[in-house]
Amino acid sequence: MGFKVENNLYCIDIEYVKEVVKVNQITWMPHAPGFVRGIINLRGIIIPIISLRLKFDLVENEEKLEEYKVIIVNINNLLVGLIVDEFVYVFSAGDDKIQGLDGAGEVKIARNLINGIARIENNIFLILNVKNILDIEEQRFINKEVIDTKKSN
Repeated sequence: MGFKVENNLYCIDIEYVKEVVKVNQITWMPHAPGFVRGIINLRGIIIPIISLRLKFDLVENEEKLEEYKVIIVNINNLLVGLIVDEFVYVFSAGDDKIQGLDGAGEVKIARNLINGIARIENNIFLILNVKNILDIEEQRFINKEVIDTKKSN
């Protein structure tokens, strides 16, 4: 699935995508890591929302949006929403369209977040490594503050 953050194109393997939603409101979450924008209630399921702009050390839009574009993904059995600037489209990419990062030049975000590059039509997509979006401490925080809190209520 392709999407845009700032002026860059990214994609993630569709097997990690649970659904794509537009969200009007995100509830702030105290003591969350800086890139966690808050939580949403999606049909009774509390889902933490991550700003990919902040995770990638990009400038966050300061303006309050009327609607956030969110991709709900499964990261190590944890549902998380990723805020993106724009949904692009779903596509399939064979091995002949994918290459490693060796010849990619300078990539501005952490290399552990990128699996490679996909060339689709005339576009170049950075392939996001979904499993590495949250490190162990960040996953523990979400499990403790979101999942465990919900279970105890």
